[in-house]
Amino acid sequence: MASLSCPECDAGIALPSDSVQGEIVACPDCGQSYELRESDGAFTLQAAETVGEDWGE
Repeated sequence: MASLSCPECDAGIALPSDSVQGEIVACPDCGQSYELRESDGAFTLQAAETVGEDWGE
């Protein structure tokens, strides 16, 4: 199982062996969500876009 460091708090984020590009993973320490990006067979973390409630606006 591979792992990456959280850009926010530097904690380790374990990646399952069946991870795919676009999958959302969360940091176990700070809770920040990241989208997995794959390039040349290696994964990187990109901050996941959050969709907020617009309350009908």
